[in-house]
Amino acid sequence: MFRKYLMSKIDSLQREVEFLQQTVKAYDAQNETGKTGPAQPEAEVPAQVVEKKARKTPAPKSEVKTEAKAEEVVQAKDVSDDDFLNDDTTEELSGPTKEDVRKIVKEFASKHGKDKALALLKKFSVTSIPDLKESDYSKLIELAKKHL
Repeated sequence: MFRKYLMSKIDSLQREVEFLQQTVKAYDAQNETGKTGPAQPEAEVPAQVVEKKARKTPAPKSEVKTEAKAEEVVQAKDVSDDDFLNDDTTEELSGPTKEDVRKIVKEFASKHGKDKALALLKKFSVTSIPDLKESDYSKLIELAKKHL
């Protein structure tokens, strides 16, 4: 499972590199001929790139509309079918993951012993991490960190 995650991450990064190389070539071509306008069709601009551009440097007035339209198109697109988005980054944005809980419980158990780790889980009415509710992840992590 972890290998599949890594392979999808590599694939998405390779696609991003290809996109950036195309963008640089188009940008260079525009500067040589003096043309203005988008380097790529609007639907192909990833939201991550648009957001990074917006944060780093203010866009010229002629490109503001293009970036805004591209961002709307990308946001409107259903991204649930994109493999590179099916990783754990979306879970990290919303709160701790099951892996975070496993890590902290493992640290807790190595310091205090298996029995106390099980007692910690019993405070949340569970005997194993998969049984723990996602809403309790942050509470359990806080409690465990207090005793580490």
